[in-house]
Amino acid sequence: MTRGLVVVAALSTLAVTACSGSSGSARGPGPSASATSSAPPSTPPPAAPSASAKQTTVAWTGTYTSAAGSLYVRDGGEWRGVRFRGDDASVGLGEGPLSFTLDSQTGRVVGAGSGPIGDFLVTGAVTGDSLAFSVVRKDARDRGLTGTGIGKVNGESLVGKLRLSQGDAHVIREATFSLARKTP
Repeated sequence: MTRGLVVVAALSTLAVTACSGSSGSARGPGPSASATSSAPPSTPPPAAPSASAKQTTVAWTGTYTSAAGSLYVRDGGEWRGVRFRGDDASVGLGEGPLSFTLDSQTGRVVGAGSGPIGDFLVTGAVTGDSLAFSVVRKDARDRGLTGTGIGKVNGESLVGKLRLSQGDAHVIREATFSLARKTP
């Protein structure tokens, strides 16, 4: 065991010597241990925002309206005769609030909504004038509706569609949304 400790100690010393530059490299000897611990590296103070700096986030608020959705199953092969038999329930039908925040530098979109489809979060991206995002539950245990959304940015408005379902696909909903740019 003593032999192993000697080897580890020798390797550690070799590594420290190699890293500090005292092995005769052209850089010269590295700083001493006392010099490296005496003062932290100086960092410039953060720049104060200038008056000409552009705002990088844009907020959008509005509503969505959900209705019963549909599911297409190709009629043929092993799917011949299959028909969707989802619940004809009133779950997730109606109008609710929806809001997005868009970071214009990165194209990242985050948002949230509530109402008849429950509390949910939105995350996605804008490329050009097209928006694509995922809808996830705020509380993953509530077995609510999840799905995807697409939209178009058109000046001061953002419009699109949501396609949602419960995890077991017994309830399928389609929703349209319309948001307006929120003035600061």
